[in-house]
Amino acid sequence: MSPRVLKIDLSENGYYMEVDVNKDECKRENAHWHLCKDGKQIGRIDVPRCVWRILPDEYPRCVIEEAGNLTRLHAEEIQSIFEFNRLNGVS
Repeated sequence: MSPRVLKIDLSENGYYMEVDVNKDECKRENAHWHLCKDGKQIGRIDVPRCVWRILPDEYPRCVIEEAGNLTRLHAEEIQSIFEFNRLNGVS
């Protein structure tokens, strides 16, 4: 079975949020998703509490705020996909 993917583009150019698809990473950590830019994970927000675990200082405040808002809005979906990928993700 293939992992499920959730990727949401932010309004700032090049920034997006995505859920891990790696089974081992999902098994090691609590549900979360990543702030990304140019294919690199640069931040991490735990779900469902919407707590930043890795918060990039040098990125625009509007990006950080939008990422937090998306996390609250999609918390159930993020958690569901993360749990699915814990069992069915890429090894």
